Amino acid sequence: MHIRIARRGPDLDACLAIRRDVFVLEQGVPPEIEYDELDSEATHYLALIEDRPVGCGRVIDKGSSVAIGRVAVIEKQRNCGIGSGLIRRMVDDATASGYSQATLHAQVSAVAFYKKLGFECVGDNFLEANIPHISMRKDLS
Repeated sequence: MHIRIARRGPDLDACLAIRRDVFVLEQGVPPEIEYDELDSEATHYLALIEDRPVGCGRVIDKGSSVAIGRVAVIEKQRNCGIGSGLIRRMVDDATASGYSQATLHAQVSAVAFYKKLGFECVGDNFLEANIPHISMRKDLS
């Protein structure tokens, strides 16, 4: 597996296509919620296996912290370490850039996944796109 920052063009298109397949088609998230104004300011990450796009995620600068989001892996490649590889790369890049914390909104069904990667729950569950979520954070210092 290889993970790279997705700039404009085919890499970014691949990220958006993975998000469409996972969030819009599989989970029923309305496209107008899935694609937002933050896409233009985010740093997008693309995971590939043999040059085939298989996963993605994005990071948004929040000052001293980063917000990780839109982490998705195509169905055929789940439970193979792609999601954890993406998170580790995003956290490593944020740490190397001097950020003190990473935050995310986890689907409640994915909380155990994020806890294994060092994130902790903060606050109560809430609905986002009609899917139960909870805020999570990881200190990077």
